[in-house]
Amino acid sequence: DVTGVQTCALPIWWPVYLLLGTPARMELLTSEDLCCKALYLSDYAGLRGKLRLWSELKGKIDLVIAAPEVAEHKVLAIRYALGARNLVAECEPRWHAWMPNGIIENRAESFVTVAEKIAAGVGARVPLPPPRIAISARESAEARLLLDSKLGPRWPLVGVHCSAAVEMKAWPTDRFAFVLGELRRAYPTLGVVSFGTREERPHSASTRAGVPELPWLEGTGEWSVRQSLSIMSH
Repeated sequence: DVTGVQTCALPIWWPVYLLLGTPARMELLTSEDLCCKALYLSDYAGLRGKLRLWSELKGKIDLVIAAPEVAEHKVLAIRYALGARNLVAECEPRWHAWMPNGIIENRAESFVTVAEKIAAGVGARVPLPPPRIAISARESAEARLLLDSKLGPRWPLVGVHCSAAVEMKAWPTDRFAFVLGELRRAYPTLGVVSFGTREERPHSASTRAGVPELPWLEGTGEWSVRQSLSIMSH
């Protein structure tokens, strides 16, 4: 989305500050030709850290763009603290008076759909191209080797993500287990690959306990985003 904004909407090459939780997300952008600087919240812990972050960015930010599902009060705090004139983000209707350019929240819409609305809100041409990351031949080969060594010649392979960033959107793990059990009955040679973050590992473990007979490759909390995408490419 940042790429789309810079190449489609902005009249000049503006510097973009990316506020990320940890450096793990930045690995997806290192190969892109972006005029951006990554700042990690993990480097600005505590009150002193937040004050240092404010001093580094104060007066430099004109537009704040928030990814979908970021809490409104956090986005507004960032905007007013930095003195940014403009803000585009997702919001509930009750926050719209404070966020006139906000995209009204609709939990029935996908993350990608909302991201596209946010991009349109800053003037980018939509629809945006589908999100894609180039996987190298080495990454693809390593993923293939891992699949062959852990699961063997399984077909079909089913990827599962047994949680959600927003807890209220997470499907109960027993439902995942039920669906996987039904798939196993229809496809006896089924193999399962589980994806997710370290914090989501208990959800994956709970699902796996419901279908203990299934061949299962556990990647939740084990792989980087690029490693997960390499597995998905197969």
